[in-house]
Amino acid sequence: MRRKYKLQMIHRFYHQAKTCCGCLERLDIHHQKTVEELNASLARLYADALQLPDIPVRRRKIEDDAIRHGHPWNFQDESFWVVMNPLDATSFCQSSLKDALHDIEHDLEHGITLYESGEPFAAAALWRMFFFLHWGAHLVEVVPFLHTIIKGRTIS
Repeated sequence: MRRKYKLQMIHRFYHQAKTCCGCLERLDIHHQKTVEELNASLARLYADALQLPDIPVRRRKIEDDAIRHGHPWNFQDESFWVVMNPLDATSFCQSSLKDALHDIEHDLEHGITLYESGEPFAAAALWRMFFFLHWGAHLVEVVPFLHTIIKGRTIS
């Protein structure tokens, strides 16, 4: 993959990550429009994450002070059931919406900090690695949950 194309994919992902973090900041679980915006943003983020170039990860220290530590969202934590392994019928577990959203945001913010400090390839490596190891799983758990909320409000 050519360097220019890689930078374009990274830049696109950066903008979608910023959009997603903005949606998280505005999230009000009781307000239909903010839930719809977040769900759409997460879906686009997933598609863009799959396009991130495969770049070797180099260990970098990220100052945790630069990373926000979640939002005091104005809703009671919602629990929902997820399937940890779709090939195993017994792999259900309970998840927390606030925890899942916090983990997604935290991992995105780490990469945003690297990107904005002039290290787009390090940011992409971090986003991609943690997409497959951590935040990507939370994303695919949260999207159907938010869809269920949207559907329930739209149909009733």
